[in-house]
Amino acid sequence: MTKSVILSCVPSCYIGTHDRPPPHFLTTVLCIEDLQMSSNHVIVSDYVKEYPDMLKIYIYHNNYIQTNTINPKKAKLSIEQKSEQTIHRSIRRTRSTINDLLACNRFDLWCTFTFNPDLHNRYDLKHCKSVMSLWLARRQRQDNGFAYLVVPELHKDGALHFHALIRGYNGTLKATRAKTKTNQTIYKITGYRGGRSNAVKLDDNYDAIAGYLQKYITKDMPLMFGQKRYWTSTNLTKPTTTLNGVSKFHLMNIVKNYTPEFINDYFEVQYHNKAHGSKLTTSLSDPLF
Repeated sequence: MTKSVILSCVPSCYIGTHDRPPPHFLTTVLCIEDLQMSSNHVIVSDYVKEYPDMLKIYIYHNNYIQTNTINPKKAKLSIEQKSEQTIHRSIRRTRSTINDLLACNRFDLWCTFTFNPDLHNRYDLKHCKSVMSLWLARRQRQDNGFAYLVVPELHKDGALHFHALIRGYNGTLKATRAKTKTNQTIYKITGYRGGRSNAVKLDDNYDAIAGYLQKYITKDMPLMFGQKRYWTSTNLTKPTTTLNGVSKFHLMNIVKNYTPEFINDYFEVQYHNKAHGSKLTTSLSDPLF
């Protein structure tokens, strides 16, 4: 006889309270033999992403089981389907990661770097990356706190250039006569000799940068390291992600009855501002909000 286990699908923010969860939080009956409960399985109800100024909380309407084992019942896909699925997953992951980096870090300059065709093969990704790496490494040695986020873009003819967000650049910027559509001065980065360069100082236009970067993240963009579609310095701050963080950090009171920023049939997303630089703890007395 097959044994079964009742797996509560009520999110942890409702457990231990007298509040009734919404009706779409159901209870599921699972077979123990199918579940094979072990250290390879984790029941997930939510996860919390912590940024310097806010929390982003994903709450699942039904708990699910995160497993490290391969599901033998997973639908078989053709090589073409797997490839397409992998590309779309990579693009979503890249966009999400770049948004996370923008939310955690502040940059000073929005830059574009091209390569002189008389000196460099603009169609060779490895060569162009090497040229760019030398300049970035030199700036890191010379400029304390220098940091960057770089994404590649291909011209229509296949030639490569880079867009970059930079902070901590202490080299020389030479103002040109050119202006942006919003009448901002475009500068030349005099220390870059691989080709042409331009830079715009970031101020009120900062929030628009995410949109600019997302535009370049397409399935046609080249992979930087065989996997990633972007390139960063190692000193950028990243959000901290905690599985089932609502209960761990005692956030039940702030997520209950809160209007989510996004909701669908599977999960909702809530944003909560917090004091800049404060950190989540398991203490009940630490004021964050």
